[in-house]
Amino acid sequence: MNRQFYSPEETPKFLQELNKISTGYVPEEKKHQLVFELGEESKIWVRLPLQLDFLTLDPIGGFQYVLVLIESGIAVVGFFEEENLMEHKVFRGYLVRKKQGKSQIRHLNEKGKSRAGSRIRLASTLEFFENINLRLIDIFERNRIDKICLSCSKTLWPYFFQAKVPTPFEKEDPRLYKIPFHVPSSNFDQLKRIHKLLFMGDMRYITDIEGNIVNDIKQRINLDNPDQEMDDW
Repeated sequence: MNRQFYSPEETPKFLQELNKISTGYVPEEKKHQLVFELGEESKIWVRLPLQLDFLTLDPIGGFQYVLVLIESGIAVVGFFEEENLMEHKVFRGYLVRKKQGKSQIRHLNEKGKSRAGSRIRLASTLEFFENINLRLIDIFERNRIDKICLSCSKTLWPYFFQAKVPTPFEKEDPRLYKIPFHVPSSNFDQLKRIHKLLFMGDMRYITDIEGNIVNDIKQRINLDNPDQEMDDW
């Protein structure tokens, strides 16, 4: 699948032109995207910039959100006001079995509890998620949160959402948004990278037919070459 990224100012222009030539579109609010039907099973997926209202396409005034990246042994939480990173925290835990390179959670799922090292890693795992949730609770108590953007494997969800210190939101919270990009590591650099991508719109298409339509619209609205990121998504 091909993918091109556009600024918040450019995305509405594309939407107007796509709406003129499409047979209609399907809104997918949970994914914050519109799917334009072009006939003959041809489609263009348009994910809106995170800070644009899904219905009006206008910027949300004073937009605030949290960005949470979690994997076994490392996580990062960031709080943003519009495009500005206001605070962040990186978390590390002793969750990985050194020789096997396997997380304690995966080991428990396969073999259950075992020796002292496993018990230490399990305790570290529980503390790891409790510390993440304590930070989130603090952020939520001090700020209004419009979106909760999360990258976390389903294997880790029970430890995250059922921790002794609970998350300040439920699994079905309408603000919860699954990050639609590949996150190679849950560190500060990836926090900044994912934030940048979320604040841009992107269009995805499969064949050259849709690609030609996108390029034609670019020329029609005198748009310079958009930022593109074809890897790591």
